[in-house]
Amino acid sequence: MTTSGEAVLEFEDTALTYRTASGTIEALVGVTAAVPKGCFVSVIGPSGCGKSTLLDIAGGLLAPTSGSARLNGEEIRGPRRTTAMVFQEAALLPWRTVRDNVAFGLEAAGVPKKQRRERADALINLVGLDGFADKHPGDLSGGMRQRVAIARALAVDPEILLMDEPFGALDQQTRMMMGTELTKIWERIRCSVLFVTHDIPEAIALSDEVWVMSQRPARIKERVVIDIPRPRGTDLPLDPRFQELNGVIWKLLRDEANRQLVGGTD
Repeated sequence: MTTSGEAVLEFEDTALTYRTASGTIEALVGVTAAVPKGCFVSVIGPSGCGKSTLLDIAGGLLAPTSGSARLNGEEIRGPRRTTAMVFQEAALLPWRTVRDNVAFGLEAAGVPKKQRRERADALINLVGLDGFADKHPGDLSGGMRQRVAIARALAVDPEILLMDEPFGALDQQTRMMMGTELTKIWERIRCSVLFVTHDIPEAIALSDEVWVMSQRPARIKERVVIDIPRPRGTDLPLDPRFQELNGVIWKLLRDEANRQLVGGTD
């Protein structure tokens, strides 16, 4: 299954092989899929299967061994200013204020100070941190630091936002709250998103489509369309369709775990 619409990010028969002293490791093989414009796509799969590797290829941090990755029809040959990434750790600069952290990419791009400040302040308000612009990262909770990281990523007006388990280090309650806040932000800006997670309910709650990946060498085992209408409320886990989709994705992942245990392949 797949969603419709103009593709922003495309993978075509994308593969990546690492060469090590002990031999070669196939991380990805034959990945073909696309993120439509304005869509939220999550990637889920077994630990170590290559989800983050796929994200790194999308961000231009790694080049595929074969096949291609394209952004708006152009082959990705390195990092781009209009591709933004958010990682599990916020990685903020501790000596800079929240405002200056958010404006960091704009400063690097040579945007005038007045415009940087206006853009940063608007995004600080958007992520719910009004009143914290002059604070430093050390004054913030983990969830608040991740909000700053999201605002910093959005400051460059990215063509696509790549997120690598951005809530993975947070406690469950904060993680759920951050997912709700991210949905609100995304529904306002409608930026294309590719989001890596290990959490099935999180993937369903956030996404238009979920890519379920296989064991390494990873491929996309199934693309599951999340056809639950938006907005999705806090009672979403009680929705029968949510429970059905949760079961579908869980079965796909369980089958991969069983395949690993018996040492088999598809």
